[in-house]
Amino acid sequence: MRIPLNEFELHVRPEPLERGLAIFERGQVEDLRSLGKGKVFAYVEDGDLSLEPSIVIQNEVVTNADCACEESGNGICRHVIALIFALQSGEFPE
Repeated sequence: MRIPLNEFELHVRPEPLERGLAIFERGQVEDLRSLGKGKVFAYVEDGDLSLEPSIVIQNEVVTNADCACEESGNGICRHVIALIFALQSGEFPE
């Protein structure tokens, strides 16, 4: 996986993109933080689900994404997308 952060919207399916944006806009992404070596983690609340998606970023490119949801096997899921929107919002503590 190699998805540039500045154009990730072009590399994901429309439905998870819309749902991830809605999760972010509702403020359901919490505790966004760096785990070192480019790994970024957050807690995401989505209905009855409480998930912990993560991504690895190298040179402004997402090289790996991980989430425990059922959707994650089909590409980047809505929870990872919500994490990326939160990261891009500037609320991320460097």
